[in-house]
Amino acid sequence: MMIFIYLKKGNRKLIATVSAFLIGFLLYRAAALLLTQLLDGDEARILFNRILLLFIIFCLMINSRFFKHRFHYLHKPDWHATIYFPFIWSGFHSLQIKYFLIMAMLINSIVFIPFIIKHDFNTLKGLLLFAIGFSLINAILEEIIWRGYLLSQLKDSVDDYFALIITSIGFGLQHISIGIPLIPSILFSFGGIFFAGIVMRSKSLIPSIIWHFLINLGMVFSGFIFRI
Repeated sequence: MMIFIYLKKGNRKLIATVSAFLIGFLLYRAAALLLTQLLDGDEARILFNRILLLFIIFCLMINSRFFKHRFHYLHKPDWHATIYFPFIWSGFHSLQIKYFLIMAMLINSIVFIPFIIKHDFNTLKGLLLFAIGFSLINAILEEIIWRGYLLSQLKDSVDDYFALIITSIGFGLQHISIGIPLIPSILFSFGGIFFAGIVMRSKSLIPSIIWHFLINLGMVFSGFIFRI
């Protein structure tokens, strides 16, 4: 505790933020394990597992209040802001956020379509309410955690690139804890770079929530979410 007090303010904030996340994550995992024993049915188990992410948000919220962290991404999105390839802020090609989002969502849809059309219409219809509920809850809560609290708070302690990389790696690898294999989790980390990129460039969580929501829909309708 004494060592913590004598650390520089920026380092104290960084350590406190990471600690708050880890405490929240441990509470989330404990509650999720208990939930698995109490609930029957994949849909209920998956949905409530996502709701339990509120444990992490609660711990990060307390930390944010204590250190009076600013939130950088609670604005209306600047759809005309430019994102660059491959380094977000610089690169050989640039594109406005609105066009980047449309292209990204189109590519993701094309990837999922071959898996979705394997299911009959009645099966997909039966999944509709669950798909919307799961996709909304998961997209909003995960974006609040990773690009809302963590990206904003790390941005105040370290430079933008480091905050983007650390939160993106963490975002991808935390999927291992819910049963997603290593390779897809690494791909989620790569995707997290562009989630964070459009948030930082547009100064809003809204574009990443929309994109995240669409990917979650694809995961449900393709059946991938039920295989983890």
